[in-house]
Amino acid sequence: MIAAKKTADLNALFMDVAQLVEEQQEGIDEVVNNTETAGDMTKEGLGQLEQAQRTQRTTGKVFCYFSIALIIIAGAVVGALILLKKV
Repeated sequence: MIAAKKTADLNALFMDVAQLVEEQQEGIDEVVNNTETAGDMTKEGLGQLEQAQRTQRTTGKVFCYFSIALIIIAGAVVGALILLKKV
């Protein structure tokens, strides 16, 4: 009888451990899934940052060229006005 009781207790203990492992596995699976999602989102964010950097460089060059052209045009207009006042 004692052996049967110990065997039943041991079986119950193993069942409890199996249940705990199963419950913990669900949490582990969720952590793994969240980690993979975070990795994917990080890669996407890096791509967006790289695109923003390229856009910023292009926009900066365009602004610089536009500013130079505007200065040249303004200089020409001022020069023309000065010449017209002398005449």
